Amino acid sequence: QAVLAHAVLAHLSTVCGEIFCAAASMHQTSSFFNRERRTEFDEKHVMKFAERNSATYTSLFRARSLAALFLLALGCLELGLALDFRRAQDGCAQNLPMWMLTDGSTAVLVAGLALLGIHKKRAVMGSVDLQAYLLRKDRGGDEDPALEGQLASVESGSLLDRLAWLGSCLLVMLFGLGCYWYFASDGFQGCGHTPGNWMVAILTVKLLAPLLSFCLAVSCFLGTYLAKDPKESYWDDQATDFW
Repeated sequence: QAVLAHAVLAHLSTVCGEIFCAAASMHQTSSFFNRERRTEFDEKHVMKFAERNSATYTSLFRARSLAALFLLALGCLELGLALDFRRAQDGCAQNLPMWMLTDGSTAVLVAGLALLGIHKKRAVMGSVDLQAYLLRKDRGGDEDPALEGQLASVESGSLLDRLAWLGSCLLVMLFGLGCYWYFASDGFQGCGHTPGNWMVAILTVKLLAPLLSFCLAVSCFLGTYLAKDPKESYWDDQATDFW
C-alpha cells in the first residue's frame, strides 16, 4: 500500500503542473466571438489579465522549481550516505549503499532534467506578451505563427520531459525496492541503528514529498491568481452583453 500511495502521489505533482500548462497552451479561438469583434476591447484592459496570468504561471513554476531543488538536495544526501556506508569497517549490508547510490543518482538526474524543463516552460508561459496574445486570440484575434510555435513546443513536450518522466517511474520502482530491502533485512539491524534510521527517514520523506509538492504548487497557483485578479470582469469592456 505504501508503494502504491507513493506511485500515485509521485505523479500528482507532475500531472498537476502539466495540466496547468496545457490549460493555457491549448487555448483555441472562441467560435462565439467572431473575427469582426477582434477590435472590441481595450488594450490596457487585456494587459491587466495578461499580467495576472503571467504572474500566476511564474508562481506555479517557482513552486515546482523548489520541489525539484529539494529532490536534488535529497539525492546528494543519499550519495553522501552511500559512500559513507560503503567505507564502513563492519561491512554493512551491500544492498543499502547500492540502493542509496542508485536512488540518489537517479534523483539528482531527474531533478536536473526537471529544472531545465521548468525553466523552458516558465520562459514561454510566464511571458506577458504571450498571455495577452492568448486573450486576444480567444476573442477572435489573428494567429501569430511565432507564438503558436512556442505554444506547440510546450504542449507537445520535449525530450527533457520524457526523460524526467522515465526517471520518475524509476524512482517509484526504487522506492518499492528500498521498502522491500528494509523489511527483508529487519531494518538493517546488522549494520547498527544509524543506517536503518537513515533508511526510514529517506523513505518517509520520499513518500510525503510528492503530496507536499502538490499542495505547494496548488497554493502558489491559486494564491497568486486571486491576489493578482483584477476587480472587474474580463468581459467588462465589451459594448454588448452577449450573455
